[in-house]
Amino acid sequence: MDENNPQDHGWKTATWDCVELQKYIRDKHGIELSQETIRKLLKRNSFKYKKAEYLFSKRDLEKRNNFIAELFALFESLVKTKIMFCDEMSTKLHPKLGYVWTRSDKVYVETNCSHKRISTIAAIEPIIGEKVFANYDKNNADSFVQFLEKLENSTEQNIVLVLDNYPVHHSRKVKDFLENKGRITLKHLPTYSPDFNVIEWLWGYARVKYLNSRCLTTIEELKETVQNCFDSIDSEQIKKICNLDIVRKHLVT
Repeated sequence: MDENNPQDHGWKTATWDCVELQKYIRDKHGIELSQETIRKLLKRNSFKYKKAEYLFSKRDLEKRNNFIAELFALFESLVKTKIMFCDEMSTKLHPKLGYVWTRSDKVYVETNCSHKRISTIAAIEPIIGEKVFANYDKNNADSFVQFLEKLENSTEQNIVLVLDNYPVHHSRKVKDFLENKGRITLKHLPTYSPDFNVIEWLWGYARVKYLNSRCLTTIEELKETVQNCFDSIDSEQIKKICNLDIVRKHLVT
């Protein structure tokens, strides 16, 4: 179980579960145990059934450490400059399923399986909990430039915008806008480091709290729902959800 690789023992399954362990113990040792007994034995020996997380093999730990150091140095040194985290979220009419309390054996969410979607672009400042967001029909260079214009108009301060390496963020249109305006500077995350972008936790909160299991039929309804969602998230929630400790804990010493 510590190896967690059934293939090394002649099993074709991806991971061990109680069903496969029951078969393994029976075949290899001739012992018949119930699946519930196996589950209790696992728990007694400190095993937990947890969802796996990605470990990106191409990550550069030195670049990640340097990024963290640079980021916190910016927070300490910059005056009259906001450091904000930016990202895009796509929301479809076809809903993501969420957890609900119910008396029924099954819970159904009606859907017409439409894959029409909108794109939300947002930027948050995690210290004071400020947010700027907008919804667009498409996620492309034009919509991102429109968002940068909105972001710049929201403050008189300079902005350092932390974001990923999505090709749109490197596009000619975006570069031209930044060169002409001059108050927004992009700071790109190290490759394979989405865990450094604290706004990702805001997306998760928004989906669970406001968007999952919602049955919507038109794009207009979807836009209104997403608008209401982010209007409802206040600065205190943002400070709690998007805490900089999310980044700090990844510093490797």
